[in-house]
Parts: sequence; C-alpha cells; structure tokens
Amino acid sequence: MIRVITMAAVVCVMSSLSALAQQEPEAKWDMLTAKPEIVEAWQDMRFGMFNCWGPVSLTGLEIGWSRGAPRGGEFRVRKGQGPTPVEVYDNLYKTWKPDKFDAREWVKTAQDAGQKYLIFLVKHHDGFCLWPSAFTEHSVKNSPWRGGRGDVVREVAEACRRGGIRFGIYLSPWDRHEPAYGTPRYNDHYQKQLRELLTGYGDFFQLWLDGAKGKNAKDMEYDWAGIYSLARELQPHLLVKGGGDRTSKKIFADGRVRGPDVRWVGNERGVGRETEWSVFPVHGPVLATNNLVYDL
Repeated sequence: MIRVITMAAVVCVMSSLSALAQQEPEAKWDMLTAKPEIVEAWQDMRFGMFNCWGPVSLTGLEIGWSRGAPRGGEFRVRKGQGPTPVEVYDNLYKTWKPDKFDAREWVKTAQDAGQKYLIFLVKHHDGFCLWPSAFTEHSVKNSPWRGGRGDVVREVAEACRRGGIRFGIYLSPWDRHEPAYGTPRYNDHYQKQLRELLTGYGDFFQLWLDGAKGKNAKDMEYDWAGIYSLARELQPHLLVKGGGDRTSKKIFADGRVRGPDVRWVGNERGVGRETEWSVFPVHGPVLATNNLVYDL
C-alpha cells in the first residue's frame, strides 16, 4: 500500500513538471517598448493638454523657431513682425518675471475641459530650461523670477498631481544654445538633464521627445537607444514619444520609426484622423503635410 502511494506521488510530481515545461516562457521585456497595458491606458485618456511656455512669451512669437531665421512656411508672426534676432531671443530670460504664473490655473483649465493629462515643455529647441538645471546656466535659475529660486517644472508637476492630472514632459533633443550640440559630448549632456528630471520630480507618465532640427543646424547623431534605455531604467512605466527621425530604423530591427511607443500625430493642430493613431507608417513613405491637412 505504501509503495502504491509513493508511486502515485512520483507520477503526480512528474506530471506537474511536464506541464510546467510545456508552458511557454514569459517573453523578456526589452525595456525599449512600453507594455501594452500602458499604451492602452494612454489611448483611453484620449484628450490632454500640451503646454509650451517660457521667456518667448515676451515677444508673442513662436517658441524656439522665432529665434533668428524663420522656418519655411510654418513660422507664424503678427502682421509687421519678423523673427527675433538671436542675441535678443537668447537674453529674453533676463527680463522674464511671470509673477502671475499659477500652475493651479492650468490644471483647473484641464479639469474643466475634461482633459486627463498635461504634457509640459521643459526645454524647447532654444535650449532654455524651465527648471534650475545643474548642467547649464541657460535656465530659470538665472532669471529675475522669484529671485532666481523658481522652478516652473516642479510647480506644474505638483499641481498636476494634486489635481489628478497625469503629468508628462517634453525635453527637446535639438538645442540651439548648448555649445556641445553636434558633438558626442551632447549625448552625455542630454542624458544628464534627462536623469535630473526623471529622478528629481516624481513619476511622469510620458516623455515626449522630438526629431525636429533646422535646415542649417549642426549634424547630430543622437544616442536614441541610450536615451530610451535610461528613461526605462529610471521610470520603467514611462511612455516614450520617440524623438528619432527616420534614421531610427537603424536602432530597431523591425523598422519602427519615430521612437518606441507613441508617434507624432503629424500636425500641430493636435487632432488625429479617426481610424489612424499614427501618420508615420512602418513601411512606405511619410505622408506629406498637405495630405494630412486635407485628410483632417
């Protein structure tokens, strides 16, 4: 009787091991692609705010692109105005003192509109940082606002969390002010600033990058793989709107473009076509701007 029970137990254990062996192993997460449930949660939000703001508000012109020569066909100015000279643009922060700024008003606006998230531009192509970065002097710490002790990013982040609005940041890879731009040293500089943000301001739900670069800008080979990996390392559940241009195909074997998770909608109206989340197909040409406007 004892032998029968023992044999039965052995058969049971062997059957369990066999069943486990037949189960497919869990796919290893490569850290460069957001988990499906994170992407789906973002898609379910459907409506959010994208806020661009900074010293350029003193001119009423387009941020970043109004520095020096305008970009072809897309530069929008008031009648009789032209682009801001570089030496003027780069010194706007010295008189920038937005004493009426209140991040809670932004969040209240988002709440009233039914928006679920807010993506805030912390550094645009002009290179000005709206947080007191330790890696550049071209930041809010050298403005007269709050005696140089202000931190716009922190105030917006905290207001969003108190108001139940998911918070993300736009950190422009192209930097028209940083001297290291165009050299390998800039990748290190950029990742230091990214680490500064992702470790000092709580959890973000999205990191929004950009592949934009002016026609006459210095050539720059970005370390996209290193940027994405650092973001995943510091905040694994972060959704990344990739900054890679079409050369990003060299990074991903499956030919994806514009980064790992989220792609640009293809226009600056903030409205996508009903049945297409991305206007940058994996295969085939990128759609022309006039086609996008027509389709919209």
